[in-house]
Amino acid sequence: MLDTTMLGIMCSDQVVGYYSYAMKTTKIIITVLTAATTVLLPRLSSTYHVSRDRYKSLANKGIVFLFSISIPISVYMYFNAYDIVVFLYGNHYENAVETLKILALLIPFISFSTYLGAQILCSANCEKDMLIAVSIGAITNILMNAVLIPRFYQNGAAIASVASEFIVMLCDAYFVKRIIKLRIPVKVVMVTVITSMSVIICTLIVHEHVSSMFLRLLFAGITMVMTFVALSAKSIIAMKNGLE
Repeated sequence: MLDTTMLGIMCSDQVVGYYSYAMKTTKIIITVLTAATTVLLPRLSSTYHVSRDRYKSLANKGIVFLFSISIPISVYMYFNAYDIVVFLYGNHYENAVETLKILALLIPFISFSTYLGAQILCSANCEKDMLIAVSIGAITNILMNAVLIPRFYQNGAAIASVASEFIVMLCDAYFVKRIIKLRIPVKVVMVTVITSMSVIICTLIVHEHVSSMFLRLLFAGITMVMTFVALSAKSIIAMKNGLE
């Protein structure tokens, strides 16, 4: 990875360690989310030349899924960053807490950019557009790392990664707009906001009354899942039926 390589050149191994652990934690979540949408790729590829309406419907189902899941998880990671880092890696890695908070934004950004690029653009035979988006992101990452790492160390690399992935996502969205109209229903936005708020409220409450880091993480996670399922049960069933 460019960011880790540049950190290794400009900073100490300790700084690289802070960044690597924070990034590893973030990437685990991103890998799970992107894997969940890969099941759509064969269906998208087969329907693109057969039924554009069906193709657009399937593509938007993936977008809605990622929007409603990735943002609450990002909020969960941001507000529970201290507990996550210390519980997983120990007190010696407290300097990675702020880094993890910044990298929490990567969860929706990379999830969307990967889906828009690797799933939608590739299924529509627009690999050249995806390559352009990735190239712009890589150049942005190198330039921002060169400026930010000497001043902000691992947090500078995190900011550069978030900014470059955000640009990749915007580029992919621009190219995808020529294929389909991206739609996120108001109801989905409301469910996402309520789920995210429930995570924030639960986190603030349990931090006041629960001493165990594991229990705090568990309670906040259960609250997020239960709120999402309670508000989205019908939508989940409808989406499942639409994929069958």
